[in-house]
Order: sequence, then C-alpha cells, then structure tokens
Amino acid sequence: LLAASLALLLSSILVLRLSGGVDPAAVYDQYFEAYPDYITKMSVGNTDSNLRSGMLAYNQENWSEVVVQLPQVSEQNPYYYLTRIYLGISYLKQDQEALARSSFQQVIDQGPKKLKGNGYWFLGMTQLKQGKTEAAISNLETAATMDSAREATLREIREALEQVKD
Repeated sequence: LLAASLALLLSSILVLRLSGGVDPAAVYDQYFEAYPDYITKMSVGNTDSNLRSGMLAYNQENWSEVVVQLPQVSEQNPYYYLTRIYLGISYLKQDQEALARSSFQQVIDQGPKKLKGNGYWFLGMTQLKQGKTEAAISNLETAATMDSAREATLREIREALEQVKD
C-alpha cells in the first residue's frame, strides 16, 4: 500500500511538471480526504434519530441527505461540534463552499479544543478548492501545528502548489 501511494505521488508530481502546473482546486482534489466516521461507534445508545440518519447518509456518501439530517442535531448533543465537521464536508462535496466554511468556522470559534485543528484543516481545504491559496496554507499550517500527523500532507500540498507557480 505504501509503495502504491508513493508511486501515485511520484506520478502526480511528474504529471504536474509535464503539464506546467495545475490550479489549486486540482491540488484540493488530489489531497482532500473526508473525515472518518467516529460518531457511529462512539454514540451507541444516543437516541438522536437525526444523528443516526445523518451519519448513515455520510457513510453512504449521500451528501444531500446529510445536509438535511445533521443541521437538526441539537447543540445539547455531545457530538454537536463533530457533526459540524461532517456537515461542512457534505456541503463541500456539493460545491456549497460558503456553507462549508461556516460549519468549519463554527468548530474553530466555539468547538472543543480537540476538534479545532480539524476545523482549520477543512477550512483550509475549502479555501484551496476556491483558489484562495494564501488563506488555505495559513489554515492548513495552523491545523498542522495542532496535529503533527498532518505535517507530511501539508508539505506535499505546498510542493504541489509550488508547481503551479513554476
């Protein structure tokens, strides 16, 4: 798996060099990964039907159903801010960047510290998709300082974006 990932990365870099670069949205397409579902396992026994339905839809990549169900999850639900991340990703997958930014910003502004890094990461990815490279890198850097596991991906994104400038 590691060899395949490395081969894919190297071939992507070669394509970038041969094609004269790509736009930031293409870099987003290459590096965006949806957030894994942590809620379903953690929320066993939670009686919120919107939460259950929304996460089922998320796992089925039924983005339009996610944006119907998850906004109805109450702020009193212990998974509320985590649902804002899933909701933002679902908006992003439907090209509703303004709503995605709002969801991620809510996590950054009001969510628990352990989720803020994810808010910054996905806000940065949203900005990258929109071509707002400087703002994107700033938010991705903030996320990487909060979660060192993101540093390698940030480095790869920077390298890909450098190809855009060349």
